[in-house]
Amino acid sequence: MLESGAALLAGDPVLLVVAGLLLSLLSVLILGLMCGYYSILAEIASFVYPVARARARGNPWMKREKLEELLGRGSIPLLLGRLRDQGMELPLESAIRPGLFDRALESELIRDISLLAESSPGSVRPFFAAWVMTLEAVQLKKAIRILWKGLPQARIEQELLPVGRLDTQAIRRLSMAGSLEGCAALLEGTRFGAAIAEAIPAARAGGSPVPLEIALDRAAFRELQAAAETLEERLSKPLRAFTGAMVDAANIRTLLRGELFGLPAEEIERQLIPGGRELTIPNLLEMYRGREAGGIASGLERTPYREIASAWLSAGRGARGIEAVERELDRLLLSHADELAVSYQFGGGPLLKYAFARGLETRNIRAIWYGILAEAGADRIRSRWIVEV
Repeated sequence: MLESGAALLAGDPVLLVVAGLLLSLLSVLILGLMCGYYSILAEIASFVYPVARARARGNPWMKREKLEELLGRGSIPLLLGRLRDQGMELPLESAIRPGLFDRALESELIRDISLLAESSPGSVRPFFAAWVMTLEAVQLKKAIRILWKGLPQARIEQELLPVGRLDTQAIRRLSMAGSLEGCAALLEGTRFGAAIAEAIPAARAGGSPVPLEIALDRAAFRELQAAAETLEERLSKPLRAFTGAMVDAANIRTLLRGELFGLPAEEIERQLIPGGRELTIPNLLEMYRGREAGGIASGLERTPYREIASAWLSAGRGARGIEAVERELDRLLLSHADELAVSYQFGGGPLLKYAFARGLETRNIRAIWYGILAEAGADRIRSRWIVEV
């Protein structure tokens, strides 16, 4: 009987991780029952299977050795075959149709994050449901660009992927919206509908859809922040901390892009997102107004984001600097997610880390795919990876 149990565990990595977590939980449970903490322990127990599943699935494409293996395939067909062997549902035709590959890869990400949200304990499910909304925002940006460029509206139905409340029927309705105003009307009653409606005048005045895309990002962040605030303090704390760090990262990007493109401070103020962990809106605006004298870099040097200032300055404060900052911000966020996954291992920490790293995995794979297509050097491709240390 013991031998058959051992064989079962060996054949299922999720069960193996569950077993380990249960052993850890058992010791805590005994101590907790003795101290009268039954309700807290019951809450902790609800995380065992979701956390075990996330750990068993892991984020293999965040590991350097796994990415080196993909890069070593050297050709698109061999790379595609390896990804398919790993269980990714990528059509064979994507070897000759990059757009199809992007769509399939994005669909994999949506599936995994949606499943995470559905299987997360009820105590944190609102937060991970809000995380799914960040993927909805990505799809809505596609619709905005199509409408802005005046492209055939049938492309909305062809290009958008169902996710969250943006199901197939909602996408079909959007394909008949006819205009940005029509798009906002169809989304009336949602954060996204209000965000699009409010940003249309600025987009029209500036001749760019960027205010609309930023408005969607702001709405998605508000959902994450609001969802985290509704949770019990013990569960809310790590999720609020990480969401605040994500807001800081988004706002730093806004400042640096504003400097790159010479945007006025008034426009930057409209784009900044409130609720950052370390950087307030007044702090950010002060940095931006002193940008010509190096105010952004010097301001960041006095915060936990001093590495960002170094990356910005060393890369030349131009387009290359933006790329360097993007990578450094992602590394900092990944490190923060790792810390939370350890500190809150019987809570939302591991699920949060999995969700964030899952998005980075998609970008790592895409960097290899398009690097091979472009016949870029191996070092150039590696420079675009974000890996776990």
